[in-house]
Amino acid sequence: MSYPCVITIIELTAAFDSHLRGPSFVMEPPSRLEFSNSSGGWLDCSASGSPQPSIDWLSVDGTSVGDVGGVRRVLRNGTLVLLPFPAAAYRQDIHSTIYRCVASNTVGRVISRDVQVRAGKFIDSFNRTRAAQFPPTDGSTCTQTNGKEHHESYQRTKRLTLTRIDNETQTDGL
Repeated sequence: MSYPCVITIIELTAAFDSHLRGPSFVMEPPSRLEFSNSSGGWLDCSASGSPQPSIDWLSVDGTSVGDVGGVRRVLRNGTLVLLPFPAAAYRQDIHSTIYRCVASNTVGRVISRDVQVRAGKFIDSFNRTRAAQFPPTDGSTCTQTNGKEHHESYQRTKRLTLTRIDNETQTDGL
């Protein structure tokens, strides 16, 4: 006579388990993020699953990353924010490294591809804005006009900073 109860419990367990689903990425971060120290940058990561997965970020050595005052924030929505910083506050372990996004729930976890992060510095606000919007690829040069027939060229160096190429000032790497 105890069989109906056991069947009911098994049926309930099967019904509950059928609603469980491991995490899968809805938005996986890109493989590269290059940003200006004056603008900062961010990486979005989101996942679906049942129950809803939590999002964490890992550093290159596999340890979980968290907030670093005035430099890096991990938001509840899964976004990793690299805050604007003065050139003197550059940290290779934060600004030139690899991150991975991890989505996990009680069913399992998925890890994103490596995200190579690199920060650079720029000379002034016009150059920062234009270079951030239209950065050249490695080893190439691009020329931009600000509407007054003033041309500026930028070339990316091996240190991934943009160098202004004209008769004025040039930037150095961080």
